[in-house]
Amino acid sequence: MHPVIERVPLGNTDVQAMIARLDAELIEGTPEGGTNFMHLAEEHVEQGGGMFVAYVDGVACAMGAYRRIDDVPGAAEVKRMWADPERRGQQLGKQILATIEAAARADGFTELRLETGEHLEVAVGLYRSFGFAECPQWGEYLGVPLSYCMSKRLA
Repeated sequence: MHPVIERVPLGNTDVQAMIARLDAELIEGTPEGGTNFMHLAEEHVEQGGGMFVAYVDGVACAMGAYRRIDDVPGAAEVKRMWADPERRGQQLGKQILATIEAAARADGFTELRLETGEHLEVAVGLYRSFGFAECPQWGEYLGVPLSYCMSKRLA
């Protein structure tokens, strides 16, 4: 299995199908009182960002995006990371995140940030393995009890 990772528009039908599955997982798996930050608009990935899809044998299996953070100079936010449950454990998330990091660095960003749920232990583990560490909440995540924010400096 060797995935092909492509930069695609947010409106891509494969992306929209995966986003629907991700949203359903987040809604179902978020502890009571939690908040899900699911919004990502086309302009977010067209102007200072990007959406990436991993295809295996022509089938969309994983995705992730990044967008510019307007109120944090030099920073971009990782968004909408997801892999098909049948493909988890096959390193697709790592490959998508590595692609996002390289693209953000090439776009001149000096920091990547993200928001996840502390209860999403596999996701938090992936981000830690890439050098992300907990950071203070920012922007729309300020004061949200179950928002777990992480950041990484880009060299």
